[in-house]
Amino acid sequence: MSTADQALPTYGPGWDDSLPHSCHTVHGPDSWGVFWQRSRRDRAAEVVLCVQRTNGKLLVHTKSFYPPSSWRLLSGGVHHNEPPGAAALREGFEETSLELELVRALARLDYRFIWPSGELIFTSFLYLMREIGGELAVADAGEQITGYREVEVAELPALADALDALPSEDWNAWGRFRALAHRAAWQLLSAPDA
Repeated sequence: MSTADQALPTYGPGWDDSLPHSCHTVHGPDSWGVFWQRSRRDRAAEVVLCVQRTNGKLLVHTKSFYPPSSWRLLSGGVHHNEPPGAAALREGFEETSLELELVRALARLDYRFIWPSGELIFTSFLYLMREIGGELAVADAGEQITGYREVEVAELPALADALDALPSEDWNAWGRFRALAHRAAWQLLSAPDA
């Protein structure tokens, strides 16, 4: 693997490097590695969105190809040279059709994905966003979203536990990766000064 694949990507203006930052290693099967190598070509990173509805609950979703009963926070790719905050607003609209405001960046999570034949570095930027208008619907049918739910912040650990427990080898690695952002969001949004 080239050195470029190992280097953490650089992001556009507006990213505050003083935010909470964590690093995680996630092991998976070779098929999982192929997916991440392809994804990394199309995106520099991703945003994970804590979308707060007008009732204060957070929006989670499921997709047509997810294992049954898999619910998670919204997420989407950061294009190369796109500021993460701009990606959060774009992805939030594509996945919800809602008018959203960016409340604040919560954290940066860096991952080292390792599979039998390689490894790759990837980053998630975690944002808190607030609904300010519109009606909930999928704006981009390519997202394959089949349902939404609203959850309390206190329910995020249970969602993370369910993702951690996905049974097949491919989905288990994906679930363990996805669970990390849910636990980080819960810790940050449950803090007394949140």
